[in-house]
Amino acid sequence: EGNASRNVRVLQDLHLVEAANPMFSEPTARQRRYRLLDHLVRFWFHFVFPWQDDLQAGLAPRDHYDAAVAPHLAEHVSPVFEEICRAWVRRARAGTGDTVGRWWGPARNDLRRQRLRTTEEIDVVAATGRRVTLVGECRWTGLPMQRSVLDDLLELKVPALAQAGVDVGQVRVVLFSRAGFEPALESAARERGAQLVDLRRLLDDLPPV
Repeated sequence: EGNASRNVRVLQDLHLVEAANPMFSEPTARQRRYRLLDHLVRFWFHFVFPWQDDLQAGLAPRDHYDAAVAPHLAEHVSPVFEEICRAWVRRARAGTGDTVGRWWGPARNDLRRQRLRTTEEIDVVAATGRRVTLVGECRWTGLPMQRSVLDDLLELKVPALAQAGVDVGQVRVVLFSRAGFEPALESAARERGAQLVDLRRLLDDLPPV
C-alpha cells in the first residue's frame, strides 16, 4: 500500500492522474476516486495497450476497432461528455452555484437495508455552500434518454444526496443527452420543471475553445 501511494502521488505530481472526493465530503474522506487526466492516455491503455502483441503480429486495425473499440467507445467518451456538461453549468448557467462537481455516496437507507442498491452517483451537482441548487444527469449513447433517468434522479439519487447532510429542498434539474429525449421524458420534464439539453444546444451555448 505504501509503494502504491507513493507511485500514485508521483503520477499526480506529473498531472497524469487526478484524485477526487465527492462534493460535500471532507478532504480526508476515504471515498476518493482516481482517474487518468489525459484522454489520449486513457484511450491507449483501454484500447491499444492490451492488444499490442496482436496488432504487431498483424491484427488489422479495422478489425480491432470493430471488435474491441466500437462496442465500448460510448462508455469511454461518457466521462468527457460529463465534463462538458459541468462546464455548461459553470459558464452558461452562471449564478447557479459557487461550485460545480460530482457526487457519489451510499444509497437511500431503506434501499441499503433491502440490499437492492448500495451506492448512488449524480453526474452534475451545483451548490452554494451546503445548499444544492442544481442536479443533472448525462447520457452519451445512441438512444434517446428515457423517463427512468429522471425518475431515478428525483426518487433515489436526490434523497441519497440529502443523507449527506445538505439542503436539497429547492434543486433544479437539468438532463443532458447526446441523442435527445423520449416523448415520455419530455412530458415528465414539463410536469416537473426539469430542463432538457441536447448536444446541439450544449455546444451552441458554450464559448469556442
